[in-house]
Amino acid sequence: MLTREHAIADIDFRRGTIHPDRLVRGVHRNYLAHAERMLRVYSRGAGETRRTLHRRIHDILADEPDCPTARIDAFCKVLDDASGYRKDSSGRAAKLRQQVFALASQYHPLVQE
Repeated sequence: MLTREHAIADIDFRRGTIHPDRLVRGVHRNYLAHAERMLRVYSRGAGETRRTLHRRIHDILADEPDCPTARIDAFCKVLDDASGYRKDSSGRAAKLRQQVFALASQYHPLVQE
């Protein structure tokens, strides 16, 4: 589900109107091909970071003349929400984060022992 942060709208302050971003079949029909490519990126992206997947989605839509960055980010959010991710059942990632923060804390100006 898209959040407020991913909302896209054109606001005309002079007229006091707001027009939500919508894809129109006649104008945006090439998005079907983009959607297939985006789905392929995610389906083949096992083991990749989300940042890498998002970068690839941005690359797919970068040359689209009527595609603001906010729309691309919204596509990434929908793809993330629909995807399944492996969990770290062993807790190794959490342990590694704790070690990194413990080592870095000695260099933080607000941490006193």
